[in-house]
Amino acid sequence: MPGVHRINLKVSPHLKPEAVATLYARARQDGFGSIVLASKKKTRPLSEKHLTLAVFSVEEEGSWQVLWEKWNAKYPRWRYKEKRTFARDAKAAYQRVTGLPWKGEESKTF
Repeated sequence: MPGVHRINLKVSPHLKPEAVATLYARARQDGFGSIVLASKKKTRPLSEKHLTLAVFSVEEEGSWQVLWEKWNAKYPRWRYKEKRTFARDAKAAYQRVTGLPWKGEESKTF
């Protein structure tokens, strides 16, 4: 459409929001161009286990102890020996799926 300008930013998901905002401001100053900025970090695809873990950690209720026990009962092939490892992996899986920091329920304590 004539007269409609676009700014296309193609950025790595590893960039912080502040860095994306800076790139956007620079693109506006430069006259609405395209910017491509990639991170050197490689993102591995999430396994089925970690995708399932991300959903499970959000849908289930209870403390990490309760979630850990529920997980081990429901998914014995992906059993966790320690609840701290389970909690760490659940938070990381959530963050990788959503791109957001973990903000789980406060009741999920150790």
